[in-house]
Amino acid sequence: MPAGPPARRGWQHKVSAIAAYRETCGYDHPGDPIGPEPSHHTPGQRAPGTRRSPPSAPVDGPDVRAMPDGRLWLIRGTHAAETAWAPRHVGKDLRLVRLGAF
Repeated sequence: MPAGPPARRGWQHKVSAIAAYRETCGYDHPGDPIGPEPSHHTPGQRAPGTRRSPPSAPVDGPDVRAMPDGRLWLIRGTHAAETAWAPRHVGKDLRLVRLGAF
């Protein structure tokens, strides 16, 4: 724990977020504070560990709530072409490296 009050407050804020995540997800390993990244099998565990803006806050991109169904289907259909340039997802590789480290 840091000695100075401002640094201590920041440290306590970070520790409280980790403690809340551990309590919410039922993770209690003594040597690994946060555990592995939640997988797609446990999406409920992902939300407590991420910082998100409130639902009413504006986000980047189009507001799809008011779009007609035809427009949404068009957006869905063009997703593969729009993301083909992106690098491949390395989440599984990172998981295997983490498991290998243990």
